[in-house]
Amino acid sequence: MSDRDIAIAFQLFYWVTNANAFKISCWLLSYPLHKPETLEALKAETQPSVVNGKVDIGRLLESPLLEAAFNETLRLTSGASSARTVVSSIPLRNKIDTKLLMPYRQLHFQEDVFGPQVKEFRPERFLGTNGINRSSEFKPFGGGITYCFGRFIAKREVMAFVALLLNHCQFES
Repeated sequence: MSDRDIAIAFQLFYWVTNANAFKISCWLLSYPLHKPETLEALKAETQPSVVNGKVDIGRLLESPLLEAAFNETLRLTSGASSARTVVSSIPLRNKIDTKLLMPYRQLHFQEDVFGPQVKEFRPERFLGTNGINRSSEFKPFGGGITYCFGRFIAKREVMAFVALLLNHCQFES
């Protein structure tokens, strides 16, 4: 295997073990258990999207609190990164064609972007028209050419799974 192929394999392994939908689903259910009002609001919001054990995904994707909770969960738990190739000399390492791996997790904990209590689960920070879900500091799926191409499927999978559990199981906090 070439160095490039080995790097691709390691990057895929990193993503599979750290940012898979099952982990986000677990955290998206776990955080609201500590905030009963959020748990009940999520259940009420998703209930119309779950009929006879089937999920109306179009309707579910129009659930603002669920989307906010999904984004907040990604903000708190994802470890996205991006890889780039150095194309000119830089102070860090003076080699052109060197690969750099840039972690984005630190961006998700900036108080000037995400407000106070950045280490707490507060999905309301993503509600409204503040635009932080489109901020250059919010990169749960990476960015640029390494932007996760499965992000839309992952979002639908997580939201449908969580909606089904919220509406078919009883949770106690």
